[in-house]
Amino acid sequence: MAAINRSKAAVALLAALLAAPSWALLSDSSAPISVEADYAERDDAADTMVYRGNVVIRQGTLLIEAEQVELFSQDGELAQIVSRGQLARYSQQMTDAAEPISAEAEQIDYQPSDNRITLLGNATLSRDGTLLKGERIDYDFTSQSWQASGGEQGGSGEPQRRIQLVIPATSNGEERP
Repeated sequence: MAAINRSKAAVALLAALLAAPSWALLSDSSAPISVEADYAERDDAADTMVYRGNVVIRQGTLLIEAEQVELFSQDGELAQIVSRGQLARYSQQMTDAAEPISAEAEQIDYQPSDNRITLLGNATLSRDGTLLKGERIDYDFTSQSWQASGGEQGGSGEPQRRIQLVIPATSNGEERP
């Protein structure tokens, strides 16, 4: 009986992870959830789930790929999702017409209650043709706003890393704001 309850809790937690937020395609929330990994672990006492080894999570247009994905809950609600890897990847179609938003970093930290994502270490965010690179990128899905930093100055006199932003020209030749 306890194993069945743990299994139901794990499925509910994963479903909460992948429930389509207001900024994603509505069809994503009704699509089946597929998880592939070399290893999975559920800790009821800590209210966490861990997937390790070539983790691939899919639901509709949502795709998460990482070496490790950790899900943290608090009071029965999904509080945080942390994906790690040499480069963890996230992508999801926001609307039928738009290109998918895609992100990659050594660590991707998603806070569902705030509808925010933080990319740490060799971070890249691509949305509607605009490419942003830095050591840290914070993106707010609700306001579609971002903040980026290039990283700290190295201790051996290395220059501070800088962010890179590439904004494509519009179809009529004018740059986007």
